Amino acid sequence: PVPAVEGMREADAVAALTDVDLVVNVRSEVLPAYSPNDGRVISQSPAPDGEVDLGTRVTIVIGRAEDPTG
Repeated sequence: PVPAVEGMREADAVAALTDVDLVVNVRSEVLPAYSPNDGRVISQSPAPDGEVDLGTRVTIVIGRAEDPTG
């Protein structure tokens, strides 16, 4: 099954997915400044616990907080 990685830091999520022979595609999404989800996985596809074949691509979206200084 696909590991649940939402809320993990990017490096930890990538490691969890590659450890079970899945391929990771990383995207990012801008979040408000000072977001607690900065640098963390805010969504993943396919969903956690789904049954997939080895080598399946899993897309994770990493939150990136806006720079408060502009």
